[in-house]
Amino acid sequence: MAGNRLTADTVIADAIKTDPDVIDRLAAFDPKFKKLKNPALRKVMARLATFRDAARIAGVPVEALLAIAEGRQPSSDRGAAQPAENPLPRPDWLTDENVDAAARVDARALLQGGGDPLGDVMRAAKRIEAGNLLIVDAPFDPAPLRRVLAGKGFED
Repeated sequence: MAGNRLTADTVIADAIKTDPDVIDRLAAFDPKFKKLKNPALRKVMARLATFRDAARIAGVPVEALLAIAEGRQPSSDRGAAQPAENPLPRPDWLTDENVDAAARVDARALLQGGGDPLGDVMRAAKRIEAGNLLIVDAPFDPAPLRRVLAGKGFED
């Protein structure tokens, strides 16, 4: 991306608008990003996700991902491995009882078909009373969605 430096907080869709080749560079870097080649999935995934989110999903340093997106060579092949952030350890307050009572949105089938589960998740979130849980089943870490929900008062 000549002249435009990306940051960890750059939204991937914005980077793609400026330089569509970002898709191919990211897909070549890590197979998880091949989903960006599908226009329907790209619409869902890229419009909220930042490079910080994407680096977390891929388990690579954000600096390495930014270098690849900009067409530069990262300081090492994939950068230093980051400690795995997922799966997260089960918090002490999470019990089988409150999981069983949680509202649940299964986004996997909708995403597989190229749909956007954001509306379903937001409708479910509106019905959640304080202290109750919302579980979103997705085939990847929905970091951008978790950020949106945190802005509405949910805790991660």
